[in-house]
Amino acid sequence: MSMANLMDHGNAMVQNHLANHYFWKWTQASGTVSVSQGSDVIEAHNLPCDPGERIRIGTQFETTVVDELEENNTDDNAMNDDAVTKYKIQDVWTEDSAQKLKVWKKDYDRVIALAKGAYTSTSVEAMRAESLFILARVYHVRQEMDNAHKFYKQACLLAAAASSSDNSTADDHKDTALAPARFGLAQTLIFQQKYGDAINELKKVLAVSADATDALALLGLLMTRDANTMPEGLGQLQKAIELDPLNPQWVILEALALQQHEANYPKALERYQKAIQLLVNKNAASKTKKQLRQQNADTVIPYNLYANCGVLCHKTNQFDKALQMYIKALQALVATMSNPDQPYSTATMENKGVEGGRIRHKDNAMFFCLPPDKMHGDEGFIVVDQG
Repeated sequence: MSMANLMDHGNAMVQNHLANHYFWKWTQASGTVSVSQGSDVIEAHNLPCDPGERIRIGTQFETTVVDELEENNTDDNAMNDDAVTKYKIQDVWTEDSAQKLKVWKKDYDRVIALAKGAYTSTSVEAMRAESLFILARVYHVRQEMDNAHKFYKQACLLAAAASSSDNSTADDHKDTALAPARFGLAQTLIFQQKYGDAINELKKVLAVSADATDALALLGLLMTRDANTMPEGLGQLQKAIELDPLNPQWVILEALALQQHEANYPKALERYQKAIQLLVNKNAASKTKKQLRQQNADTVIPYNLYANCGVLCHKTNQFDKALQMYIKALQALVATMSNPDQPYSTATMENKGVEGGRIRHKDNAMFFCLPPDKMHGDEGFIVVDQG
């Protein structure tokens, strides 16, 4: 494809294919990183990173750079051949602590240049729609949601126009062309809190791809926000689970949907427990016995799953079990903190609190003694991020 592009810079089809290739291709970076088990902070050696940038550490661990930490000393780095910069990353490193691991990045600037070149090289609407979709995906990965939304929307409009000009396309499918762009558009609409519009786009995706588990699960979660459409929403979530029964994310979404209504608290708790078991099984299946022995068990389950279980137990008057879940949440939180040297890091069943009795970590808002109108999230629940 690269040779074809060199021979014909104006071939939009080649440019789109090449842009798609580089969107998925990992390229080894010149620097390295060091990371500790259970940490969400990396030490980058001669490796500049930008917030929102995707990186791969080793052969399997993919994550997003969240931010550069303020503690970095740029003056010292300027005088040191091995410049070290600390970055917070989105995911926790659960493997053994390691030094100077190889890192791979993606050349999104090249993807953007190729997609823009393809767009300006053709007047074919379907091909231009594909170029816009590629651009939208790059901005989506970089978490530039306004740009992602703009290009997803333009891609959908162009794809629909191309379908309308194609006499072989059925009238009821004119508005469902380029379904992946519509799914991306739905995600950006959710980010904008335009839930009704997002539901409409997801239904268009499912009209052409009825077994798309991502769309089914997301549509189900949105529909359960309204008591009138909750049964249908739970049905969509159940279909996603039936199609992919070992995926804990769909079970977590079902639990999030159920916990929105008090009558469903017991069922929501059962689904969280099911998701936790699936995560444990998935972790065990992906590691050797040696890796499992060396792994910090508190890093396997995200702390917010335990926290939500604790809230549900608390709401259903299972106070002893709620206490156990809260303590597990604290232990999991401490295991994944960049600075675990906190007074509540020794929380156990025997040590049920900290002198002073207050936990002020921003992600533990459900513990605060605040009136309902000042609590973080509906009914004090922590919502699990779905990337």
